[in-house]
Amino acid sequence: MKIRRNNRSRPANGFSIFVKFYTRRYKSQNSQERMKNASKIWKSLPNEVKNDFIKYAHDEHILKETPPVVSIPTESAENRKPPIFIFDEKSTKPHYVKSTETSNPFSSLEEFFDFEKYINDNDN
Repeated sequence: MKIRRNNRSRPANGFSIFVKFYTRRYKSQNSQERMKNASKIWKSLPNEVKNDFIKYAHDEHILKETPPVVSIPTESAENRKPPIFIFDEKSTKPHYVKSTETSNPFSSLEEFFDFEKYINDNDN
């Protein structure tokens, strides 16, 4: 006998979903009668109805699947550097460039400088 290490239960199939539905509907029957009647009804159901329960079970299985969680370290907000604005002769709006420098002498000016005041989209 193999021992499961992750202790995950098997996903529900279409019949087990049907039994849950049947159990909610007929609570007054004891478990043996309920199972016997549910299996008789399941066998007599048309394939289209069975397929609906099978599709529901499949969708439920996909929703319960959990992808492996990967922890990605990120910088804290305090350690982040402000973006550097670069202007070139072909651009009319600033674009962001990742800083490779450790210190930025213009960061305090860029925070308070109103670039939009001097850049006009209508000028060519």
